[in-house]
Amino acid sequence: MSNPIMLSNTIRMSDNKIKAKDLVLTGKVFFESEDFVLRGVKINFRYDGGKKTDIIDSISYSCVDPLTFNSVTFKVNTTKPVIEQDTIDKATEAIHLNIPIDEAIIKIYKLEFGMVFLSITVPFVKLSEN
Repeated sequence: MSNPIMLSNTIRMSDNKIKAKDLVLTGKVFFESEDFVLRGVKINFRYDGGKKTDIIDSISYSCVDPLTFNSVTFKVNTTKPVIEQDTIDKATEAIHLNIPIDEAIIKIYKLEFGMVFLSITVPFVKLSEN
C-alpha cells in the first residue's frame, strides 16, 4: 500500500511548520470507492490579469459519494466534459462517474476557522454503467 501522505520534493520545515502547498494527499485517505453520483459539470475558464478569457482551463465535476453521501468536487485538466450539464438536468436516473482515486492529487488551498479546504485533481473521469 502506498503512503497516503506524500511530501512533494524536498520540504523545508521550520519551527514545526511547513507550507500548506507542499502537503499532498492521495485519494485513498478519503474515499473507499471509485464510483460517484454526478450532480453537475462546470467549465472553468482561464483568467489573464484578473480578467476571464474564453480559454477553457479545466472541467469540475460535482459529485456525491454514494457510500457516505458526502459532496465532493473533482477537477480534470481538460477542455471537454465527458457529459454536458443539459444532459444531467434532463436525466431521469442517477448518472455515475468512475474516478481514478489512486491517481487523485489532493492539495490544501485554504485554512479558515479550523477547516481545511482541498482541491482534488484527477487525470480523467469516465461515465459508469451503474
